[in-house]
Amino acid sequence: MIADYESHTLGAKIRSLRLAAGLTQGQLAQGEITPGLISQIESNRVAPSARVIELIAEQIGVEPAELLLEVEARSRQLQQLRRARERLQAGNGAGADAVLRDIGLDQVLYVPPAELKLLKTFAKELQGDDVQTRKMYAEVELEVFLSGDTALAAESMQRQGDFLLKTGQSALAYYSLDQAKRFLLQSAPDDWSRFFALSRNMALCAYQLQDSQRALFLAKEAESYLDRVESREDAVEVYHLMSALYIEVQDLEKALAYAKRAKTLYQELMWDEAVLDATMNQAVIHRLRKQYQQAMKILPGLINDYYLQGRPVRQANAWIERAVCEHHLGLFEDARRSLDRSRSLVPPDSVEYAGAERARADLLTALGQTADVPDLLETAVRLFLQHEAVTEAISGLQALARHYRKSGQGLRAKGCQARANGLRIRADNARRTLELSDQVVDIRA
Repeated sequence: MIADYESHTLGAKIRSLRLAAGLTQGQLAQGEITPGLISQIESNRVAPSARVIELIAEQIGVEPAELLLEVEARSRQLQQLRRARERLQAGNGAGADAVLRDIGLDQVLYVPPAELKLLKTFAKELQGDDVQTRKMYAEVELEVFLSGDTALAAESMQRQGDFLLKTGQSALAYYSLDQAKRFLLQSAPDDWSRFFALSRNMALCAYQLQDSQRALFLAKEAESYLDRVESREDAVEVYHLMSALYIEVQDLEKALAYAKRAKTLYQELMWDEAVLDATMNQAVIHRLRKQYQQAMKILPGLINDYYLQGRPVRQANAWIERAVCEHHLGLFEDARRSLDRSRSLVPPDSVEYAGAERARADLLTALGQTADVPDLLETAVRLFLQHEAVTEAISGLQALARHYRKSGQGLRAKGCQARANGLRIRADNARRTLELSDQVVDIRA
């Protein structure tokens, strides 16, 4: 396919006609045309002007119109390609697909086939066909590598990585984004906005794979590009992510600092929903620092604002945070009511419901009412695993092991601890896949 494209380009046609006329590149060069320019035209690195076409045609012994038609056809296809890219950038997958199909109907392609197929794949992605999109990305990846075009390879792997991240395939996404970064270093080492996007999305992959340290390293890398990117929207996204990551690694001072930065920028950008989420981060950090009264000053207003925004899931999370704070302040009945409100807002198979069940188990344990605790913790663990919340599931199993030890059920306690250890190994294996990102065969297997 690539060979067919190369043999039908204007450069290939000029080369073929030159050789048929028995001329070298030096012999074809006359006046305004140098041998270097001929070489660039024949290798399709430069599009010749109409004047250069006339001079070449005269030397070769053909009518200029024969070559000018090729130039016009090439120009038309490139204009169509630009229009398709504009539609893709605007999120119009169907419109871009229509333009790309028109290009494909031409008898001669002046657009690299790998580039055309990559754009068709992105158009399919925007139309929501995930199954077909994944198949097409796998096909186009090979074609792009064979083309030897590092710029196109960087774009292909970045688009594929973003798609895999969006569809929850974090290990494969990390590999694709890492490869995109390597190709970008070769093709556009000063494209800071793309390096920023790659580092940020690789951080998200690592976060989803429970590797908080690696995620934090990559988030810091993304932050280092902000001075060159100069985008408040990009900055606030990284600050919010770093706040969450510093919570994960228990550096609560830095977590709070980044949460405040994020909230300030969200307010400046007037992103009301994001302002509440950054405020929620601050409440969580206060709770983790055992500053329960400070968290309680934030949470009632937050719960009300989430209600006004019509965001029941976030509202449920805020109720859980409030219940945990009330528990630690000795307000046990208030905590029970808060958990009941939380559970009423979300489906019984949600991760938020799991969080409420876990908090309810802790509350009953504190009250000495432990009869329902095993069932509550088992439900929480099952739901956490269903939603790939491995760290939370491990914590739930450890709480269950403690419960069984206190009640004299040693064998059950050992069983729970063994399950927790198994999950920890699973999480460690997921982290190790990131270290093998350059071994695509192993990861794809």
